[in-house]
Amino acid sequence: MQQKPDVQPSYTFNEPKAPKIATQPVGSLNTQNPSIKALLNPEKDSENGTEDLSVEVKENQPLELETLNMHWRKYAHQLKEQNKASVFSIITKRDPKIINDFTIVFDLDSDWMKDNLTPELHGLLAYLKVNLKNGNLKIKLNILEEEKKVVNPYSPNDKFKLLVEKNPNLQMLQRMFNLDVDY
Repeated sequence: MQQKPDVQPSYTFNEPKAPKIATQPVGSLNTQNPSIKALLNPEKDSENGTEDLSVEVKENQPLELETLNMHWRKYAHQLKEQNKASVFSIITKRDPKIINDFTIVFDLDSDWMKDNLTPELHGLLAYLKVNLKNGNLKIKLNILEEEKKVVNPYSPNDKFKLLVEKNPNLQMLQRMFNLDVDY
């Protein structure tokens, strides 16, 4: 008779540990929604850590369009990195215009664009004041009036009507040669 060796099981059971109970929230949640702390304490911007948004720059160098566009786009890309894609697209849609040495005019399409850009306007202005070395900078937002919308013709009749609006002689040719528009 052979004796069986004593074999100890190679696995062990661990006692379940009691779950940890958090008494306070742990970590931070990054959302695009405004925080209550930021709204109650406006002099500190919690998004990018900058203190008071009213920047004092004593220099007043004249504005140059190329440097303005360069810094405008740099700030836009900073917004893109902060996951503010809608403001990024608003800022990069058009280039700003310079009226005089301290006023920048930026054209917008709608009030919606203005409402989305307005919260970022103070940060943009502070950034431009520091980088362009002009403490008297102001940004004016100009909402463009709605232009006549271009209708894309799809059917042959719609295309022909659009061409007749551009050149009325086409209708005369159609009648003269008894042409059919529906090809």
